[in-house]
Amino acid sequence: LETPDGRCLVYDAGTTLGPAAVRRVIAPYLWARGIGRIDELFLSHADADHFNGLDDLADRFAIGEVCVPPGFGGPANPHAEALGGRLRGRGILVR
Repeated sequence: LETPDGRCLVYDAGTTLGPAAVRRVIAPYLWARGIGRIDELFLSHADADHFNGLDDLADRFAIGEVCVPPGFGGPANPHAEALGGRLRGRGILVR
């Protein structure tokens, strides 16, 4: 979603096809629109097909913050927990 003030908001960043789809589809689409920064990225829930492309997006775009629902990480969701750690390690705010 592109807002009138130029912000870019993304909802979920993954697919059942794996993270390569982000490299082939999402990133080129954003670049074609002239977007170099994702201001906010919202993750709906902790299933990998909703977030497995986020590392690739973070390699290609500046990301302001990632918003996750309550209970996104933790022992029940170790892959989601690890993602949060990687994002924080990159200096991306996760809330």
